[in-house]
Amino acid sequence: MFGSNRTHLRLSRARLLFTILIAASLLVSGCSKLSNKLETPRENQAVSTPEPQTPDTASNNDSNPLEPAPQSDLASLITILNPSKLETLSENPITFVLSQQDVPGVLWQNTFTIEGLKDQSLQDAINQDLTRLYTALDEAGLPPYRGIYQRIPPGTQPVTSNLNATSAFNFENLLSVAVYTDQSYTMGDRSEYVSRMETRNYDLHNGNNIPLPALFANPEAAMNRINDEVATMLSSQHSDEEPGFENGLYWFPRLTASFKGLEANQKYYLQPSGIVLIFDHQTPAFDTGFYPAQITLPFHLFEGELAIKERFADGPSSNLYLKSGARNQQFVQSDTFLTQQITAGEETVENNAVRAYLHFRYPNELPPAIQALAEMTLAESRNFLQTLTPNKKLSPGEEPFAEIALDITDIGPFYTLRHSVYTNCMSDGVDRHSRRPANSDVSDGVRPANSDVSDGVRPANSGEVIFSIRGDLPLDLTTNPSFFASYEADGRRVTLESCFAPGVDYKALLTNAYNKQATQYGYPAIQEDQIANVNFSIGHTGLECYFPDLGNYSYMGIEYKDLGSENLTIFDK
Repeated sequence: MFGSNRTHLRLSRARLLFTILIAASLLVSGCSKLSNKLETPRENQAVSTPEPQTPDTASNNDSNPLEPAPQSDLASLITILNPSKLETLSENPITFVLSQQDVPGVLWQNTFTIEGLKDQSLQDAINQDLTRLYTALDEAGLPPYRGIYQRIPPGTQPVTSNLNATSAFNFENLLSVAVYTDQSYTMGDRSEYVSRMETRNYDLHNGNNIPLPALFANPEAAMNRINDEVATMLSSQHSDEEPGFENGLYWFPRLTASFKGLEANQKYYLQPSGIVLIFDHQTPAFDTGFYPAQITLPFHLFEGELAIKERFADGPSSNLYLKSGARNQQFVQSDTFLTQQITAGEETVENNAVRAYLHFRYPNELPPAIQALAEMTLAESRNFLQTLTPNKKLSPGEEPFAEIALDITDIGPFYTLRHSVYTNCMSDGVDRHSRRPANSDVSDGVRPANSDVSDGVRPANSGEVIFSIRGDLPLDLTTNPSFFASYEADGRRVTLESCFAPGVDYKALLTNAYNKQATQYGYPAIQEDQIANVNFSIGHTGLECYFPDLGNYSYMGIEYKDLGSENLTIFDK
């Protein structure tokens, strides 16, 4: 379930990018055959492009679906003044008709078509275009990467072939499709792997493929801005650093010449966090080997410059879909794993008795109240790690350790904090509280009231706060090592009630949503009276919840679509 992973700083950007693509998408399939028609490799020459067409021109069914997109007439795109900040996304109410073909060890394909548009002819045209693309990729031979025929002789048949189509972005009347294929070849005792990616970005008003500049309020200036950001990323790559490769995708391409800029027909797709640029044989200035490479440009890099909602929104009385009513919503996914956008650290904390580590990660330029919250929590975490002594007998050879991770993510107008404490130095099931009055006459379940004995965390009778953010919540590191909460920019903690519209029975909604998930996971169903004292945080696609009264079934991700966007106020901030 979402949101339950603990913070890790050492994440591969390649794995993250590929995971976001798959997790945000639908896996799908269709029927094809293996063949090996050859394309002429483009070694160093520039890629030629067809004559320009206007954005409202329908696709030519006689054109090769694997050729670069035609150049668009950007002058026909109006400039949009004062576009709104892109923080939320409204899902298109279409469905995906999935198809799969699987010949174990030889062929695996996932494809899809769509349903749910009012305009049947438009829907048919989009599905026909997708089918043509799947067929073309299936029947294509070796993609013309530089030097490929030196490694794989012409006419060599693939041993295995995979094709996977994903709906990477299905929001705001746009449908972004990424189709990834790969083949393996065997020549004697040597094997080679080849892959390619094609994309489609449909405007569901008319089925046209959306040129990259059309996403921006000022299309004429869009490519300059994109090229500025790409140049910045390229310059941050060390000259001796090898391009990363993982999961069939390069995460960063290598230049074969100085960067001269991308064209308006650059291949791309959208995902809920940003724009993904694809580099391959159609971008000969980049050497990607025999695989496509990707660079993700997060939406937040272009704050105040994107006009996705304004350019592609519904008209005052129009609805493109058979389904009416409120649409499911989610927040634009943050991009805090990119180091140039965050403050991050990994510290070894001095403690002679315990191996102690502190990890932290949060966006740059936090609001003052949130920055103060982060600094206070880090200071308290360092103090905890420095003063911790084991109070639990360890197994022979087991070393005492403690690790704390602090992660803050900006989600729409909110800031979600996760503070996780992991250690083998405390007794199992201890119910420690984050705050206890000095000289308390009440036992905390760890030591007697007014004890003169330290618990290894703080001095006896100190009344010291361990972690202020946790308040009076139990610090039970066995069953609940992670604390999470969301805050307004001014530092106020968001309450569960405030997330719902007035008069909404949010406990009933949470109960129903919990039971829907519980059915899938094999958990027992719950009653409404079991929903109490919920520890929760606001996520990109739903609420992360901890129900302290539910024992082993306490953690649950509750998706916004199961609560009903019309019942929530968080998208109205």
